[in-house]
Amino acid sequence: MKTKLLILCFCALNLVQAQNSLFFKNQTYPTTEVWNFVCEEYALYGTTQLQIAKTEKGGLLKISMPAHDENAFISGNLYLDLADGGTLICTDKGHRENRENTMNTYYFFTPTEMLKLQKNNLLRVRFQIISKKKKFGNQYGHFTAINKKEYFSTHYGTQDKTNLTAPAVKALYSAQPVH
Repeated sequence: MKTKLLILCFCALNLVQAQNSLFFKNQTYPTTEVWNFVCEEYALYGTTQLQIAKTEKGGLLKISMPAHDENAFISGNLYLDLADGGTLICTDKGHRENRENTMNTYYFFTPTEMLKLQKNNLLRVRFQIISKKKKFGNQYGHFTAINKKEYFSTHYGTQDKTNLTAPAVKALYSAQPVH
């Protein structure tokens, strides 16, 4: 009975790890879960999604938002504000896509930056949306998404209102190594 339970737990753990993966440049990387950050200024949709992957040379951040048109992209440098008061600046390397009404952009982390992310929760992310079309009504410009799971909440709720990002990034390093 104990052996069956152990095997079941092992299979469940592998299944969970398999679900948290990111396919980038013909390679699959283990990732954190997808975190929702609230972005009040973006009129189309109030949530920005972040996910961090462990790579051979550090890490990878995927930032996603619904697109208002096929010509909109998250572009430029990205600023991650950390709980210790520090800021990580991610340089745009041009890895972006707009597929199925979703803007996705990928930013790289050094090993030192990944260590910081293991020790500090993310407070907010600042980014820019650009559009090739400059028509009235397009949502482009500078935006800030804060680490808040839901747009509305009460003071009486017992659930955690923010994403615990540091423990999730740290868990990536206790999991299987990247191939």
